[in-house]
Amino acid sequence: MKLRNNIILLVTLLFGLGILLADKLVGNYNSLIQVVLFIFVFIGLVTYFISKKTTTLFLLISPFLISIGFYLQNMHVKEINRSKTYLNKNLVGKSVVESSSFSNAGNIKLELRSVFISTDNIQKNESIKFLAYVNSNYKSLKINVGDTVYFKSKINSFEFYNNPWEFDFGKYNERKGIVGYVFLDKNNFLVKKGRDSFLDGYKLRAKLNELLNSVLTGQELEVCKAFLWGDREGLSDEVLDAFSNTGTIHILAVSGLHVGILFALIINFFKFFSRWISKVQATLITILIAWIYAYITGFSPSILRSVIVFSLMFCNEITQKRRNDLMLMSLSALMLLIYDSNYLFDLGFQLTYAALIGIYVFYPHFKNIFKVENKFLDYFYAPMMLGLSAQLTTLPIILFNFHQFPNYFTVTNILLVPFSFLIISLGLGFYTFSFSSFLKFWIGKALFLVVHLMISIVSFFDKMPFAVAKQFDFNSFDFILFVGILLYFYLILYTKNKKQLVYFSIISLLFCSFIQFKRFKKMDESYVASIGNSFAILAKNNLETVYFIDKNYKNEGELKRIKKLFQSKFKTIDLKRNECLRINNLKLMNTPLNKIENKFQILKKW
Repeated sequence: MKLRNNIILLVTLLFGLGILLADKLVGNYNSLIQVVLFIFVFIGLVTYFISKKTTTLFLLISPFLISIGFYLQNMHVKEINRSKTYLNKNLVGKSVVESSSFSNAGNIKLELRSVFISTDNIQKNESIKFLAYVNSNYKSLKINVGDTVYFKSKINSFEFYNNPWEFDFGKYNERKGIVGYVFLDKNNFLVKKGRDSFLDGYKLRAKLNELLNSVLTGQELEVCKAFLWGDREGLSDEVLDAFSNTGTIHILAVSGLHVGILFALIINFFKFFSRWISKVQATLITILIAWIYAYITGFSPSILRSVIVFSLMFCNEITQKRRNDLMLMSLSALMLLIYDSNYLFDLGFQLTYAALIGIYVFYPHFKNIFKVENKFLDYFYAPMMLGLSAQLTTLPIILFNFHQFPNYFTVTNILLVPFSFLIISLGLGFYTFSFSSFLKFWIGKALFLVVHLMISIVSFFDKMPFAVAKQFDFNSFDFILFVGILLYFYLILYTKNKKQLVYFSIISLLFCSFIQFKRFKKMDESYVASIGNSFAILAKNNLETVYFIDKNYKNEGELKRIKKLFQSKFKTIDLKRNECLRINNLKLMNTPLNKIENKFQILKKW
């Protein structure tokens, strides 16, 4: 196997193991036995696959690398815990805007980092990262990255209700270093504008988007902004749902696909000037342009991963060394984890590298199952096998985190590849010739038509029957079983042991049946769940969902999410404050309806 002497891969695995240990153990020593067992299994698996010489080195450097990863993540956990001590206290502070966008409810959503805060008349220089929601009436303020915000408010902690299939928004933000949120209104905040700079990536992106505004309109404009610059603020829920349900939402986040097409376009463009520009010069200029592009898009984790991977690949070509994809992939992951250890828990990071591993491990075997001589047929066959390889290794992560799966994932992704190429090519041409009103107009029209057709295709598949399989009850045990089955499948392909395929097929069929059985059993359960801040409850019984919503409940985004998830009608009741508190005090999750009715008589009205 190629990983037998891949030291970079081993270093990355050990470093990542240290990060994982710190995250699980700091402040939670109850899971020590599971962690020790995991370490033994991990070391056993690695030593099985590597050579004897590498095993000695591996055992020597293991404690050192695990300790470094543990130390970095431990520092982050301690920083988060220190920041949490300021939650739910009256604070006066000065903060800097690190990100500015719009929430689903139309309010201004800011990511702020405090410079100093004052609590109990004591001023401290404290760096606390938190979200701030500013009333939509203040959109005219145009709060930008780099502006200073003075605030007087409580930083609220994120709430998690442990409802069925509920996304832990607090944990998600904690991984990004964000510990809480505040609501800002005219009485509790003041904005001081930062210095204008031409080199400000956020403002550069805003100016480039203004050019698109002059020729595009509607959701075509918003999709184009998302596709080219990762700006998804103006996308409607319908469009986002369509892309999500068809497994193509990744196209609306600037990532490896976009960077790969950009690299290919620029490198091929320089071939026309090969007399004057050498291959090395063209490669270095392309890498520089890619990093400028990453800067303008705000160095999001997805584009940062992609630019690092492609930069390493092209630098490797300059040195004319034999390319080792696994080593380059491992090195890029290691660089990102050193930069921010929390990337290990970022879903985008996990899905990206899971897809790369799937392509590296399974694609060569799948590609050789049928050798397609016809170039036209191979155009469809190769991407299909590529998508299937990536889908195999990302599927357990998708089921574990999202509890649903887009059934037309492979087909839609194959169909959208040419659209991706066209949109980036036309976008590059649009900005290049924006000095000419004639060329800008007609390229813009072509861009509008391509984006419109892409949205139509996505919407078509979204509305097809069985587009999405939802409500999978997929836990940690199922995840480990799935990964074990994938490892077994890889060993069969690697050893070319056809006899084992029969056993693999039986195991896979039993596992799929087990997952489907759990899914339908969960869908048939009765439970009650709390929604929002003590102002709503949900009851579900035998696949029929009924909502009891307080008339004063204002969280439209949460209600819309729950309604979309369960696809049922709302029923409104007039609840008093003390009744809402009674609901919140009950242990509602997976509680039989008759027990809830005995404690809370108002449900009997329905």
